[in-house]
Parts: sequence; C-alpha cells; structure tokens
Amino acid sequence: MNVDPIRIFIVDDDRILSAVVRNEIRRLLGNRQTEITTFETGEFCSPFIYSRPDIAIVDYHLNSRHLPASNGIELIQQFKKESPETNVIFFTREDNIGLAVEAFEQGASDYVIKNEFMFWRLNMAVNQCLQHVDLTRQLEYKKKVMHYGTAIIALFLLAIAALEWYLLEAK
Repeated sequence: MNVDPIRIFIVDDDRILSAVVRNEIRRLLGNRQTEITTFETGEFCSPFIYSRPDIAIVDYHLNSRHLPASNGIELIQQFKKESPETNVIFFTREDNIGLAVEAFEQGASDYVIKNEFMFWRLNMAVNQCLQHVDLTRQLEYKKKVMHYGTAIIALFLLAIAALEWYLLEAK
C-alpha cells in the first residue's frame, strides 16, 4: 500500500504558538512522514484548501495582525465546502460552549481550548484524526484492490467465453 504523507495545516496568527504546535506534532508523529504548513490567517490559507490536507488545526481569532481577517468558524465552513474530508480541529482560547457547539455544527472534528492542558488535548485530537485518516486510506485502498480484482475476473471470464466460442466455431 502506498503511504502518502500526512498533510497538516496550522492556521493561527500566533507565530510562536504555531511553531510550538508544529514541533509538538512532529514529536508526536515520530518517523511518520508529514507535511506541516502554517498560515497566519484564513485568507492566506484559503488558496491552498484545494490541496485537501488531512488535518487542519484552526484558531478562532485570526485577526491580531490582520484586522479584517476572517475567523475560524468561517474557515471551517470553507474547509467543509472545498475539502469535506479534512479533519478540522478548532483551537481557541475561548472556553465557550456556544462557540464549541457552533464549531461542531460547522463540521469541526474536535474543540481544543488553549490552556495548560492544550498539548495533551491536541495530541489526543490529532491521534483521533490520524486514526480516521488511516481508516479512510485503508478503505480507499481496499476499494481500489476490489475494483482491479473485479476487472481482472471480468477479463478472465471474457477470455474463457471467447475461448469457448472459438472452440465451438472450430468444430
């Protein structure tokens, strides 16, 4: 089975936190091949959503440097429209049940609050998303194998039918 790298987007206007999160994810994934890309705003990220990352870690407030920047909810909506299979982890300082419900309604896979437990929770959320990615990839691989297997069987049966026809015509 072809093992594609895990593609992760981190969208957070805090450059230092983004770098720490990137390093933490690399530590968590060990030798697993990963491509991690960071963006400061949703606007910077939007043109790349078409590349369909496996996981996106999205902050809610993305406007500390770029005031008219969109927020994380708007970015979740974009991901779910353009790349519905992307697992979006909402990553915010907001300990707000209403915002959490809205994030989940928009398609977030998890809601991680930036506090003293954030790396533990983020590791759990990323691991859960990775399990989903791995299962999805295994399913796609098995579908391809089944498709090719079915095609080979069909060709084999067609060849047998052609041989039978030839043998009947030869008599």
